[in-house]
Amino acid sequence: MKSKDAQAGRGQAGRAAPTGPLTATQIAAMPFQGAKIALIHGDALVAYLRDDFPHIHDPNRWDLPGGEREAGEDALGCALRETWEEFGITVSPAAIYHRAEYIAHGPTRRVAFFAAPVTAAQIEGVVFSDEGQCWRMMPVAEFVARGDAVVDLQRMVQACPLPEA
Repeated sequence: MKSKDAQAGRGQAGRAAPTGPLTATQIAAMPFQGAKIALIHGDALVAYLRDDFPHIHDPNRWDLPGGEREAGEDALGCALRETWEEFGITVSPAAIYHRAEYIAHGPTRRVAFFAAPVTAAQIEGVVFSDEGQCWRMMPVAEFVARGDAVVDLQRMVQACPLPEA
């Protein structure tokens, strides 16, 4: 049986769930839930194929490094930790050249999005974790156009400038 808040269409702490497009102020007021990062070399980015499990968001879709935040972690710390855990790549905070935010998987799930360049040596040194089926360097244009990539991230990548050479 649904709680009275759920029956009334209310989310956390009894607040009404937002309807329609959210304003920048509404988004900024939400705590962030996770972070993603586009790691770009030339005109390609690090992408991986998500596992094909029915219980996860976006199964069997091409994704970018990142994930859920841990307690006490800020958005950038989350993105950098996930990059290390999933790919063995260390990214300097100073290398981040783009930051944005988006709402994923419902009206109150705020996700930070970052972009940073990576070197050929970093790519050659990738140690892929057991999260996902495979990874590859994928042309940015291909990632944005694919029918089997995470749609929210396609929009974020499309709006993200490439790093200066």
